[in-house]
Amino acid sequence: MENVKKELREIESYDLVLILDDTVQVTPFLNENELISWHFDQSVGRSVKGINLFNCIYTHHTFRSSFKDT
Repeated sequence: MENVKKELREIESYDLVLILDDTVQVTPFLNENELISWHFDQSVGRSVKGINLFNCIYTHHTFRSSFKDT
């Protein structure tokens, strides 16, 4: 984590924001497939069956975007 913080501090700017977030949408009653599988959920401290989502939000004073990927 310290390596990431160092890299981010080098490109830090007051006119842009980059937010990275991952979450697990829990789906305990559905069958496993390409989308639904086991992922570690830090909020409960164990693996849960569900969909792992990664969100990336980038905001700059001249550009705003939101990307979502599974």
